[in-house]
Amino acid sequence: MNWHFCPHCETQLDEETFICPACRWDPLAVAPETEPESKLSLMERYRGTEYDTASASSAMALMTRNQATVGRTRSIVVIGLVALIGLYGTMMVYSDYRGHQDHPAAMAGAQP
Repeated sequence: MNWHFCPHCETQLDEETFICPACRWDPLAVAPETEPESKLSLMERYRGTEYDTASASSAMALMTRNQATVGRTRSIVVIGLVALIGLYGTMMVYSDYRGHQDHPAAMAGAQP
């Protein structure tokens, strides 16, 4: 027993001719040549996909610009912190300097 079915309507094929009695599908018939659906270039076919070179180059440019912005921001933050620490140190040295200055004896209230 050899069972064959139509791939289109799933009806059992005729045992001698293998032609579908329902939709008249013939396995030996030459399929008509179909034109490709679109005659797009490779660039147009892959536009917007992961293989699109334009999006890759724009993403690379964006990444480079973001890295430059991050680098500038870090530099500004580090320079600001160093300046703040320097300012604080200068204030500490100045206040300590004024407190440890030698005062003349006459001003200190010492009598000869």
